[in-house]
Amino acid sequence: MSRSEGTHHHGPLAGLGAGAAAVLFAFGVLALAWHRVAAQVSTGITVLVYVVITAVCGLLVAALVYVFLWLRHRVRHPETLARQPVRAEVVGQAAPPVAAPERAAELPAGGTHTHYHFDSAEAVGAALQAMQEA
Repeated sequence: MSRSEGTHHHGPLAGLGAGAAAVLFAFGVLALAWHRVAAQVSTGITVLVYVVITAVCGLLVAALVYVFLWLRHRVRHPETLARQPVRAEVVGQAAPPVAAPERAAELPAGGTHTHYHFDSAEAVGAALQAMQEA
């Protein structure tokens, strides 16, 4: 007896019949069980749809409230649309005294800020000493 006599050879489409039978069997089992689970599946899908709709509506309401508050702030405070003026001074070795509390009342109400730029560490030390003396 040769080796090829006990071997059964299949063609390239041999597995399709078994696969189709398995799919048809699974579909039959699902069709038989569907009448028991159809109500729960339908209720679950309905609840999921309502949750998604509620989340989208909540996000939309939150976005509308944010836009309303942002626009109301812009109408009530239009000065926030423009940049605040900045006054810069270059200070040499002898630093002037920094704004004391009595001079703070003289500053304009528009929010003007004074920035000092020092060209050396000695100028910074002189300014700090002037602040401590004032």
